[in-house]
Amino acid sequence: MKPPARSPLLRDRLAGLPAPARQSMQQALAQLNQGAPQRAAATLASVLAFAPEHPEALRLLALARYQTGQPREAVPLLRRALQGWPDDAVLLSTLGGLLGNLGEIEEALDVLGRACAAQPPLVAAWFNRGRLLSAKAEVAAAREALQRAVELEPGHVPARTLLAGTLAALGETAAAASEYRRAIAHEPAAAQAWLGLVNLKTVRLDASESEQLARLHA
Repeated sequence: MKPPARSPLLRDRLAGLPAPARQSMQQALAQLNQGAPQRAAATLASVLAFAPEHPEALRLLALARYQTGQPREAVPLLRRALQGWPDDAVLLSTLGGLLGNLGEIEEALDVLGRACAAQPPLVAAWFNRGRLLSAKAEVAAAREALQRAVELEPGHVPARTLLAGTLAALGETAAAASEYRRAIAHEPAAAQAWLGLVNLKTVRLDASESEQLARLHA
């Protein structure tokens, strides 16, 4: 019997690379997380010399290009990566988020939809899909995507804040206030959540919230 395919989110993203290349990939990822994309790109050069079409190496190089202000150079790298792993939710989510930032909204939504279908627990895909749907004023669909994001990651403050705004747009003021307050509970200095809560107008801050907001303002 053929073994079941591994989940795209759980696959060994460094598969096929020898130990030195794996170490370089880990180093490049750390450099990206430290905000050093040029160093990451230099580190990835040796990996891509060995495996020029390795999907994860291409993804990390795309992130390096994005961080250095070259988003349009990142897109073809991600498309190449998907030729190797066409069902990979992380690649799809990365490409979808990038296309959305570049204003390619319809393609971004299609790609993000594929990411959500390929790996339903991937929070980033649901959040980016909800963000783009909200920007298109498709509030009902945005609500569904953002609700899924906060169910998967309750502490995802940007998703919860955007969900609150979507609920407010749907006229569900009490539910919106509740979501703003949950976002603030997770991140007391969340300025967008405070702004959204105050702008609900019909919802009054209690004494402790007023004091907390005054401290933050100071």
